[in-house]
Amino acid sequence: MAASDYLATRAEEEEHRHAEAIERRHIELFPSGERDEIRQILLNHGLGEELVEAAVGQITANPDRWVKMMLRDEYGLPATVRSPWLAAGSTFSAFLICGLIPLLPFVAALRRPFEMAAVITAVVFLGIGALKSRWSVESWWRSALSTLAIGGGAALVAYFAGAWLRSLAG
Repeated sequence: MAASDYLATRAEEEEHRHAEAIERRHIELFPSGERDEIRQILLNHGLGEELVEAAVGQITANPDRWVKMMLRDEYGLPATVRSPWLAAGSTFSAFLICGLIPLLPFVAALRRPFEMAAVITAVVFLGIGALKSRWSVESWWRSALSTLAIGGGAALVAYFAGAWLRSLAG
């Protein structure tokens, strides 16, 4: 999962660099056409003609600001790009921590470790979902339940795949 997150984030970073290079080249080769694009973007945002002309002058006076606006409004790219290493590290850490939690009942040699692991895993999914709601518009309980449903479904698929593989082995 961490490797996939790294690759996906690196692809986002490459897309951002590629689009930035294209826009810088367009500004260099076709500055009037690029100014017209800024003008159209501002008009689409509802600014009046007089204000648009002043804003176009201000925006296009600074090539970095000009490119940043084009990346955001023409390409729909974010202002900042996440670090692929930080994204991968975060995913790996979360996967490691959350993946170890269900093993605790087995390591601690508790009675009925499978059932305990299932309950602990469900509580972790609920907690992750509730925490996730801080960064979304979804209510905490709805986020908790949807995370439990998705995570629980994935856990069931993994369980039955393991059971099926064990039955093949003997």
